[in-house]
Amino acid sequence: MPLLLALPALAATLPNPETAAPVDVYFAGIAYTGDKAAADEAFPYSSALLNADGQIVSLNAALRAGFQQTPPPALNIKYGELASLDGSTSAIALAAGIDRETVVVEQIGEHYKILVEIAANALFFDFREKMVVTSRPVTLQRIETTTTPPDDARILEVVRYLLTSPTENAFVASVVAAVHGTVIPQASARRLQVVSMVLSEAAQAELASRGRGVEVLPAMLATELTKYFGERQRISLLPYQKGQAIGGAMSARFADGRVYRLSIPVPDYAINVEVDALKSKVIQETAAARNLLFGAYFRISVTEPLSGQTYFSQSLRQGSTRAIPLTQEQADHPSAYYETLLIGFDAFAQAINDPRSTWLREQPDPKALPKQLKQLAELLRTSR
Repeated sequence: MPLLLALPALAATLPNPETAAPVDVYFAGIAYTGDKAAADEAFPYSSALLNADGQIVSLNAALRAGFQQTPPPALNIKYGELASLDGSTSAIALAAGIDRETVVVEQIGEHYKILVEIAANALFFDFREKMVVTSRPVTLQRIETTTTPPDDARILEVVRYLLTSPTENAFVASVVAAVHGTVIPQASARRLQVVSMVLSEAAQAELASRGRGVEVLPAMLATELTKYFGERQRISLLPYQKGQAIGGAMSARFADGRVYRLSIPVPDYAINVEVDALKSKVIQETAAARNLLFGAYFRISVTEPLSGQTYFSQSLRQGSTRAIPLTQEQADHPSAYYETLLIGFDAFAQAINDPRSTWLREQPDPKALPKQLKQLAELLRTSR
């Protein structure tokens, strides 16, 4: 059975989230998003799994059941009605878009580590205008170990778990949870977007020296920062699109093969991040393990592109420790750096509303931070 793409008539305007009735949003199903039109190249394992007989229908049915079991308070999700896109109504649709599939296999001693990460978006768009309204990103990750080099069949099973398992850390539950907290922005709300995530030459060199490329890392970090901002500030951001100009477009390829080009509106406020440095050192060594300290140094700026006004711009840092058994010859530095950055991004998103945060006192300029964070918090209130 093909995915139903004849979207229902949409009969709601953008609400006041405090007082308005839930917005009618129409479920368009599972899609692949991104710059590559060929899903089997961008998402080889996910595409192979979802193209199997009945998988798309089954997964769409599971999403529908999840939304019906846990209905989002600000949305009224509808299914299966015919569309009337004549301009007489609004046209907000919801797609569960898969954005990225990352597979990393590393040998650690006599074992092999399989890391699979799938990034997705609960993507809300005006189907008539083909314009993104807002999005809520989710990230699925699973790590397994094996004593033999994993083949494609083993990796496919990990992907299968992430996409089809009913557990809370898999695709259906994660998308349902993201949609549950979504409020469609009012027409007057300000739009935010992570528009750039740049790794300095020094940071790239450190990762390269540890045997890890940086091709997908900026997109991974930008997606996570978008997620932390959304969760901690209770706002929805425009999706990050690497290589797209502000006001650019993203493709969405649905399960029946149709490809739509969705335009991304110009953000009112742009979030720019530069990862300046990644460093590590041994801080303690015992007879059983080495304790390593990992440091991530980064700058976050929030600006208004139209006027050039800067609302926030500060250098920040985050440290984390990891105990490495002496029997393990090499530490997974790239993974430790990635996790340290995520801890820092989350701490920053929380500190915006917490001027007494102990994390602030650990930053390079703790005296200037509270004032800028207050200014940023006031800005974010206009984006809800």
